[in-house]
Amino acid sequence: PDVPLDADQKAFLAGLADSLSAAEWNGDVIGQVISEAGKASPIGTKGAFKVLYQILINKERGPRLGNFLASMDRDFVIGRVTEASQ
Repeated sequence: PDVPLDADQKAFLAGLADSLSAAEWNGDVIGQVISEAGKASPIGTKGAFKVLYQILINKERGPRLGNFLASMDRDFVIGRVTEASQ
């Protein structure tokens, strides 16, 4: 989905793409990586999950994100996050 994002959201997504690339691909680890990246970002943890739902399923909330992403192809997820960060 084509979602308008601000600079803080894009910066969060760029950093998250790098973190996800280095992470073990399972739901618990992915969820923790997202939470930690959100805490370190001005958008916060809640904003982190919200922007990911927006760019992936065009909604503000959805299924447990770590497990949802773990069920998807790693390269697709990282590619989508990277694309949205630009």
